[in-house]
Amino acid sequence: MKIQFRLPLSIAWFVAAVGLLLGAQNAFAYDENDLETLLSTNQCNQCDLSNADLSNKDLYGSSLMEANLTGADLSGALLREANLTGGILTNATLTDAKLNGATLTRANMTNAILTNANLTNTKVDAAIFDKADLSHADLSAAILSCTSASDSSTCASLVDARAQSAIFNNAILSGADLTRADLTSAAMRSVNFESATLQDGLFCDTDLTRAIMPDRTLYNGNIEQYGGNTSCNSAISLSQAPASYSCVDGTPIFPNPQNIQLGITPTVWSNSDDLSIDLNPPIPYQQIMSEIALSGFKGTQMAPKFPKDMNDLRHELSLRDITISEPWVGTFFTIGAADESQKTFDDQLAFMQSIGGNIIVVAEMGGAVHQQPIAPIPNRPHFTDAQWQLLLDGLNDIGQQATAAGMKLVYHHHIGTGVESMDDIDRLMEGTDPDNLYLLLDTGHAYYAGIEPLALLEKYQDRIAHVHLKNIRQSVLDESIDQGMSFLDSVRAGVFTVPGDAQGALDFDAILTKLANANYQGWLIVEAEQDPNKANPLEYARIARQYLCEYAGL
Repeated sequence: MKIQFRLPLSIAWFVAAVGLLLGAQNAFAYDENDLETLLSTNQCNQCDLSNADLSNKDLYGSSLMEANLTGADLSGALLREANLTGGILTNATLTDAKLNGATLTRANMTNAILTNANLTNTKVDAAIFDKADLSHADLSAAILSCTSASDSSTCASLVDARAQSAIFNNAILSGADLTRADLTSAAMRSVNFESATLQDGLFCDTDLTRAIMPDRTLYNGNIEQYGGNTSCNSAISLSQAPASYSCVDGTPIFPNPQNIQLGITPTVWSNSDDLSIDLNPPIPYQQIMSEIALSGFKGTQMAPKFPKDMNDLRHELSLRDITISEPWVGTFFTIGAADESQKTFDDQLAFMQSIGGNIIVVAEMGGAVHQQPIAPIPNRPHFTDAQWQLLLDGLNDIGQQATAAGMKLVYHHHIGTGVESMDDIDRLMEGTDPDNLYLLLDTGHAYYAGIEPLALLEKYQDRIAHVHLKNIRQSVLDESIDQGMSFLDSVRAGVFTVPGDAQGALDFDAILTKLANANYQGWLIVEAEQDPNKANPLEYARIARQYLCEYAGL
């Protein structure tokens, strides 16, 4: 017979505190019977589940009052409307956990990791989040106040918490202690800070529109009068720090490496064609920009999430020492929409002139199927001779305008469009002025279409003025084609990845060597439309950056 006993709550709290002080991450071993009870009944009050693996478990509505979850892994767990009143979650991992409507009154979450967690409408008054990581978590309409208005010790505590880019809109933080909390780029519209302590909290680029301040007045743009700090250069704010990456291991293979610029597309983080390919809540643009810089890249494409106001956009870019490498111009010349295509080109030309770049990416979207729920290769458009002439005339026209404005117009061959195969690219190159229209080499789209990227590079190296370095997972591509998957479903399945990924099929050593031998100068843009739920964007950005350093010395 297995004898079980439970520590009194006061002793359990003491043990957890001692474990925290000693860094004893593995000091507890959970009770297997308690775990079985929880999973079978969704109720295990005062249970010992320390260090238990509850990742991705469905714990909807569970009762875990006063449970010991020290060091437990609850990443991705469904804890909606769960009751964790008085629970001990010190050092627990709740990354991507769904805690909507949960009760965390008096819970101790010291040092817990709650990045990207959903805590909307949670009741967390008197909870302790000291030194917790709440970056990108959603706490919209959460209650983080006091259980007793007359006793400050019953108020929520976020001392030294990290909550960069978190969402607190409409939350109640009355009486809460946010001393030294990092709330950089957090969304805190209509938050109630009545009687809260904001001393030395970092509020760089924090949205405090209509927030109620500690003295019950509406926010007037001056957080310093409440002890808050708005210095965007604070060392506390890692999420917006300029990149510190430095390539010291590689030897440059390009004759003029100073003329090579490295960028990465936002599609590594979230998709621009299908906004559902994202995390929940969606990855904020501040995180995308910050991780681009942190990975050591200097440029990125314009994205739907980025600020539309040019002053705001320039501020966010300069804060991280990055720029926009290119916009996207989708033309519709082949369906007779020349005026609309011209307007789109004019807008993006003006945009790049404002940014200070010189590359404009163009692709013909007439009849394109890459955003449709059908297989892209067998269903893509095949232009008639008349449509080809409309396209060539239109591209020569806007290409001449781009050249006159000091820009380079580069054509992006793309899966699911009328310029996909080698024959299509040949006809496009033959029918356009080489002084006014250049080619964008996209290694992934070439390989997907059955074109050997190195052969395309060798054939048109004199006209290639922009490069997208995109890798392919062969097994996923084979499955996508065999099963007739749509382009976006292929993206979700993981058909694309980055250079340097061991799962990739492309020989980037040969591609980069050929570019170097051709004395290519310009942007090398890493691109991989991926599902961030399956492929950690920062991890893959770093893989690509390290590869470019080690092989190409960039």
